[in-house]
Amino acid sequence: MIDKDQGGWLDYEERLVRMYPHFSGNLARKHLNLGKHDRRLCAYTLLELSVEAIADVTGSHVPSIYSALSKLWPKLGLSGSDMLLPYLHSLTSEASIRYLPIPENPAARGYPRRTAQRFRNFVGIIWA
Repeated sequence: MIDKDQGGWLDYEERLVRMYPHFSGNLARKHLNLGKHDRRLCAYTLLELSVEAIADVTGSHVPSIYSALSKLWPKLGLSGSDMLLPYLHSLTSEASIRYLPIPENPAARGYPRRTAQRFRNFVGIIWA
């Protein structure tokens, strides 16, 4: 999934931060394994964009968005019966960030270098 227009994403990011200021931090803290496109897909879903609208914004085809959503489910630790939108809403409150444990250093546990780099950067640049 590629972004057709970086300016379009910036508009949605601005709206996301205004509506849910704690979401990006909570998502990054709880799910270090998510890439940039996965985080953006979560943001578009939280903003309740349809699959067709997400495809239009990102310049992708509708089937590729469905494929990306199906791959996102296990990355978030959700089973087939779990609903994505309520789960994402659970990450929007300020209180949820206080009770999320700070993840241990992935490099110390033998994770790949890329995961360790995300760990070092997850507080600063979440959507880059």
